[in-house]
Amino acid sequence: MVQEIMGCIQNLALYIDPSAKAGFTLKVVGLPVTLLLDREGQEIGRLVGPAEWETPEMVSFFIKIIAKHKTIANKAAHQPPPRIAGGVIAAK
Repeated sequence: MVQEIMGCIQNLALYIDPSAKAGFTLKVVGLPVTLLLDREGQEIGRLVGPAEWETPEMVSFFIKIIAKHKTIANKAAHQPPPRIAGGVIAAK
């Protein structure tokens, strides 16, 4: 059944976790669940339950969250890297 559904989707790899370790590690309490991750793999959003991705509200949500994280990434790129002093990371 998964292959039937995935046959309609392009540009998204199929990952199956037969051990269910990912669900425990990510503290998934129900299915379906959608995790929104940033480029560093940090969770920035979670939706438990079914979703209608093509609704205007959902499209607007993604546009806003992407813009927000681009702004954060741009600010971080223009800051000097943290210094390590005496084994402690100190940002200036």
